[in-house]
Amino acid sequence: MCQPNRYSSRGWRCWYGCLPDHRGTGWPCGGNCAGSERCRWDRTADWTEFLDDCDKYEAELAKEIRTAKFTLAKLEEEERSLERLRRWHRDLTARDVFGSPQASQAAERLKQCAAACEDYAERVFAVLHQSPEGGG
Repeated sequence: MCQPNRYSSRGWRCWYGCLPDHRGTGWPCGGNCAGSERCRWDRTADWTEFLDDCDKYEAELAKEIRTAKFTLAKLEEEERSLERLRRWHRDLTARDVFGSPQASQAAERLKQCAAACEDYAERVFAVLHQSPEGGG
C-alpha cells in the first residue's frame, strides 16, 4: 500500500517513489505500487535526473581543470558533491524495485564521476606539492 514516507523536491512520495496525482486526490497507482506503470515512469524520470546531475558534475570538474583551479577547498567541495551523488544513487537503487533499464547506465556514470574526481584530486595534489620555485 502506498504511504507517504519522505518529502522530495517534487513533493511527498511513497516508499517506491510514486507521487500523488496533481490534484492531490490520491496515489496514481491506486495505493498499490507493485506493478504500477506510473511508479516505473517515476523511476525512469529519477534516473534521468541523476544522469543529468552526473553530466553537470563532470562538466564542473572539467571547468576547474580548464581554469586551473587546483585548491584543497575546491577539491573538498567536489568530493562532497560526489558523495551526494553516491547517496542519491543508493537511494534510487533501493527504490528501483522494478529494475529500470537506466540503473546500470547510472552505475557506470557514477564510476566515471568517481574516476574524474580522482583525476582532479591527483592534479590538485601535484600542484600543491610543487616547490615554490616551480621545480616540481
